[in-house]
Amino acid sequence: MKFPVFRVFRRRMSSSLPPPPPLSSLRGTVQPRDAYILLHTPPINPHRPRGPESQVHKRLQVAALKWGGDVENYSATVFSKNGRLEIPQVTLSNMEQVEERIRQFAIRDYHSSSAEDSGIGNEPDEVHILICTHMARDCRGGVRGGAFARTVHEEIVQRGLFLGDGEKKVKLRLGEVGHVGGHQYAPNVLIYPFGDWYGVLAPEQVSTILDELSVAVESCGVRPLGKTERPLLTSVKDHWRGQMGMSKEEQASLAQSLGLGQKQQWREDVDVESKD
Repeated sequence: MKFPVFRVFRRRMSSSLPPPPPLSSLRGTVQPRDAYILLHTPPINPHRPRGPESQVHKRLQVAALKWGGDVENYSATVFSKNGRLEIPQVTLSNMEQVEERIRQFAIRDYHSSSAEDSGIGNEPDEVHILICTHMARDCRGGVRGGAFARTVHEEIVQRGLFLGDGEKKVKLRLGEVGHVGGHQYAPNVLIYPFGDWYGVLAPEQVSTILDELSVAVESCGVRPLGKTERPLLTSVKDHWRGQMGMSKEEQASLAQSLGLGQKQQWREDVDVESKD
């Protein structure tokens, strides 16, 4: 009996992406927001365009709401000037309560005693590295962001899941997120709860970035940065796009006062390996 034999070839394809923009164009490109909400959803194929929900899913959702049930049940993480808030359950039936909890967390006075007593946002210290790897909106996020995320993951596997030493050791989390705006600046890297956004980074910078994060955890703690503070990462300060809670004018003004974005960096586009 004969069986067909298929040979697997590996080839390298140039991503054919446009060159990254100059670093001077990154300053003040983060949309001013008081809070960022991350909804934790199951992984999806980034190459597959989002299509309409199935009729079965829609029908089941309508039926479930009639008897108080929910088809969708997620968790969420919220970052604001007050730190990090974990919401273990987000459904259609508790949306109003979730909305109010997030609103309080985003606008409350950090030094208010009533806010401290509420327990809102009193989470264990963690550092979150969030990378846009969305392919459908713009392939630059998937290609450049994906390569950067893989390198961060490899470094974390080698180093372990914690930053810092001794009592200030904190957990490091890596997350791949959807479109955050500014796909031309890919890879877009967000570091929370500090609130800094960086763009046009390269995988070879990952090791230095993690080294600096370890130092930052020990020197300034794990907290949102103030509007007048320097960007967290000195080695990639020229890649700073902006910071959570700042207007675009404030971001641009701070960058100009610190002389950020003057350095020019040219790098080769990421090659993508595929099988056929």
